[in-house]
Amino acid sequence: MHHLVDYYENNGEGVEQYARILREKAAERGWTYDKHFGSHDLDNSHRLLPGSERVQDVARNLGVHFIVVLRIHNKQDSIEAARNFLSMCWIDEEHCAQGIRCLDRYCKEWDEKHGTYKSQPAHNWASHGSDALQTGALRLRPRLYPAAQ
Repeated sequence: MHHLVDYYENNGEGVEQYARILREKAAERGWTYDKHFGSHDLDNSHRLLPGSERVQDVARNLGVHFIVVLRIHNKQDSIEAARNFLSMCWIDEEHCAQGIRCLDRYCKEWDEKHGTYKSQPAHNWASHGSDALQTGALRLRPRLYPAAQ
């Protein structure tokens, strides 16, 4: 059983901001973090600015050690991994309310021209939280999704 105990979402902030939030939450609740999973775009080529340190290196220097989850090219496999993973989760409704809203609103995009849903999910406010859950699900089930290791 996996316990999803908190959810934080933001964008446009530096790595230092996210590391500070993690430290504050850990101190506030008496937590010790085990692992941090990051999406494929934290690979070696992803840098804050040209010629600067990699995001992973900045985070590591701030005490946040990422395990990069490789991209799965079939989005449906990623979605299925999240569905399977959710059956093994307990979710704190209060502290994960925004994450739950993301999962509730994650949907395929409607194609007006053809009057049907597209095969890919809509990229909107809900997709980032949903993609984050998919990333964790892929890494926590590496035998089923070996490309995500």
